[in-house]
Amino acid sequence: MCGIAGIVKVDKIAAQVKPDTVDRMIECNRWRGPDANGVWHNNEIFFGHNRLSIIDLSVTSNQPMTDCYANTIVFNGEIYNYKELWKELQDDYHFVTKSDTEVILAAYKKWGKDCVSHFNGEWAFALFDKSNNEVFLSRDRYGIKPFYYTIHEGNFYFASEIRSILAAGVKGKTTPDKIALFLKYRQIEQRTETLLNGFYPLEPGTSMFIDMNEYSITHHTYYKPDQLFSADIPKDEDEAAEAFGSLLSDSVRLRLNADVPVQIMLSGGLDSSAITALASEFMDVKTLAYVSPGNPNDESYYSDMVAKLYETTHQKVNAKAYTFYDNFNTVIDAQDFPTFSEKHVGRFMLYQEAAKESTVILEGQGGDEVFGGYDAVYKIFREEYAKDLGVELKMHAPKKLKKSEYATLVEMNEAYKERAGKSGKLVDKMKSGDSYRDRQYVILRNNLLALLHTGDRLQMYHSIEGRYPLLDHRVVEFGMSMPVSFKMQEYDKHLLRKYLDKREMLPKEVLYRTDKKGFSTSLHDYLLSSVESRDYLMDTFKGYQSKFSDIFDLSGINKLINEQYNKDVDNVRKLLSIYSLMRYLDKNNISY
Repeated sequence: MCGIAGIVKVDKIAAQVKPDTVDRMIECNRWRGPDANGVWHNNEIFFGHNRLSIIDLSVTSNQPMTDCYANTIVFNGEIYNYKELWKELQDDYHFVTKSDTEVILAAYKKWGKDCVSHFNGEWAFALFDKSNNEVFLSRDRYGIKPFYYTIHEGNFYFASEIRSILAAGVKGKTTPDKIALFLKYRQIEQRTETLLNGFYPLEPGTSMFIDMNEYSITHHTYYKPDQLFSADIPKDEDEAAEAFGSLLSDSVRLRLNADVPVQIMLSGGLDSSAITALASEFMDVKTLAYVSPGNPNDESYYSDMVAKLYETTHQKVNAKAYTFYDNFNTVIDAQDFPTFSEKHVGRFMLYQEAAKESTVILEGQGGDEVFGGYDAVYKIFREEYAKDLGVELKMHAPKKLKKSEYATLVEMNEAYKERAGKSGKLVDKMKSGDSYRDRQYVILRNNLLALLHTGDRLQMYHSIEGRYPLLDHRVVEFGMSMPVSFKMQEYDKHLLRKYLDKREMLPKEVLYRTDKKGFSTSLHDYLLSSVESRDYLMDTFKGYQSKFSDIFDLSGINKLINEQYNKDVDNVRKLLSIYSLMRYLDKNNISY
């Protein structure tokens, strides 16, 4: 789990690259890999790497890594089935390490570009094939690990974070439309675009190829949407529950592989509790929970119950409100992108504490995407499926904010609103005739990316690796392919509950909770009414006004502040969005 960066010539008359440019690219996010760093280059290709040592801690596994065939790789991520692949490939390839990085090189030598279909894991890598004089770039199926690129003066720049490309001297520029898109939808990560013009994410499930002979670039989607629904599901519900449970258990087992300490983020919800229970079959477990005493959404009662049952080494974290803006400023910087949620400060504090004990953490991210555990999916189930199944769904989602999170544009000046008005949300939709499946697809392909972005940046800022057993591609495909009746009946995640219940792996109070809390903090209430917060925001916005007066009207912002503190209107996330956007644009010298 690391940080990668590089520059590849893609035009015969490309600008000359200075040797220290990649050094600057990897230096600006050293926290992604504090254990080692390195640079490799020839006349046209430059690779850089920061290493966070997880598997095979020896120096022989440092990167960039070059094998006996002169193929060179920089890799961020983990290939969880690397041991199985190592055994399969050892007769055809002479291994000199025990690392999953070298397994990628060996797999590429045997299977070529199709090697990614053999990987169970999360990855972003760049591999130079010397014999074909080609650069092979790839990102995992669901976009767990980040990969950004742009082309500037005939050179292709790539990195784990946009800040690395900016550090290379490439200027960042945005537009009012893109600013409006962020403020309106607060979409932290998109599949095909970024906030900056000409900067793109490599799409999940996609590879790129740069032919260094022709200086041509091609894309290949190796993981297509129909593969999400390709699993062979037993028709018998009991058999399906056993098959799914076995897959998830194996996914947990694989993600416990590490040569460093491992910890589980235990919220008290079903997903993290299930991971804790399954992990306890393989090792003595350390758990960590975020708590917010007095908050109606606090889940410590349930996380304490699971921790006690499995006798885990259990820690708790509670973010203090008075340090909010100090931490929020760091969160914005760590995210390498504007943000809007006070919850990210809670997660930041959680990972900060986790880093004191462990280098690897397991989280329950993905369960709601795989099973449809969101209010919008509950609504579809109630309207279109529950009656035919003869059941009544007992689940209920968290209470919404006083105003919809997806609200109208922030009150800006009229000219700006006119320029920005045509912006629309970019989503990847699917129309299969099954509305439940279609909604799941949209959530998995779009909403999940923002959650993964936040997790990756906040984890890596503290030099810890996040792993998600519920995003094992076998688990995802099984869950997405199941009929609705296997996913949801009286409770969501029906098969998972059935598997755990049969083995009595969780207390009934945890197993059959009907309330969905989500990650929650008490910080929102603090920001709603804090005089200190109000004064801090007003002073900060005044300071930024001269720099952003052509797109932000201070009177409009003051109106939002007045509404919140004098008229009981919840504008917290609108205000945080504007605040973080201004800070991001200013700190990164982004023009528009």
